[in-house]
Amino acid sequence: MNYKIIGNRIPFEYFLTKGKGESDAYSQGLPYETGSYDDALNNAGIENTNVIEYTSVIPTEAKKISKR
Repeated sequence: MNYKIIGNRIPFEYFLTKGKGESDAYSQGLPYETGSYDDALNNAGIENTNVIEYTSVIPTEAKKISKR
């Protein structure tokens, strides 16, 4: 059976993190500037994680978990 996801995904578990990154790749003429994004993921400690878009509203039944 094929399923199609329509709309926002709703998380059951979540964790909070933050990171920042800076890059001068665009100023060097590179066509896609992802250096600062990659640096921010690394700074946040989630560089080896699949990042997908979720709704920005966390449901009350969602469980906060540790990043580790």
